[in-house]
Amino acid sequence: MTIYYLYVKTHRKTGLKYLGYTGRKDPYKYHGSGVRWLNHLRMHGFDFDTEIIKECKSKSEIAEYGIYYSRHWDVVNNKNWANLKEESGDGGSCSGTMNGMFNKTHTSEVKSILANEAQKRFKGKTYSELYGEEKANELKMLRSAQLKGIDHLGTANPMHGKNHSESTKQLQSLKAKNRPKIECHHCNKIIASSQYYRYHGDNCKLKS
Repeated sequence: MTIYYLYVKTHRKTGLKYLGYTGRKDPYKYHGSGVRWLNHLRMHGFDFDTEIIKECKSKSEIAEYGIYYSRHWDVVNNKNWANLKEESGDGGSCSGTMNGMFNKTHTSEVKSILANEAQKRFKGKTYSELYGEEKANELKMLRSAQLKGIDHLGTANPMHGKNHSESTKQLQSLKAKNRPKIECHHCNKIIASSQYYRYHGDNCKLKS
């Protein structure tokens, strides 16, 4: 029988905390799975203490305690915690089945709108302006590691130094062709919406 542990991990140097759960046999060796928490560990070292809050025999039970303590300590809004969402035991708000878009895809029209809105929001802004200095430094460290082929745990990325198969390349090419595109009214080129505001539109070299 799997035992689920609800834990609080505290970084010994910085004091940052993280609330999470795991079904692993040794929760004390488990690093945790939060994006911000793992980035913090990479930046400041894998040096933390683990306190077990609850031991449960089911995910539903651990989820109840996770939500209770998430709200009791306000882990999402409290700057002393690394949690980006409440610990509900769903395996992540972006990939879990509680997400309303789980196993679904947006239409091309919606994707185009979202891409345009994202470009307008981030255009001309630095990480520091968007997220604050601490989180900006974490994101820069993560990006640097990704470019070097290192994942968030400091181990080699499985695809580092390898090539995709021909079938995978064809699938990626097909996806790229189906991405929303916009025509630049300055140079008349048709560009993927994700790149439009960076190199075209008001930033186009041929803008008069």
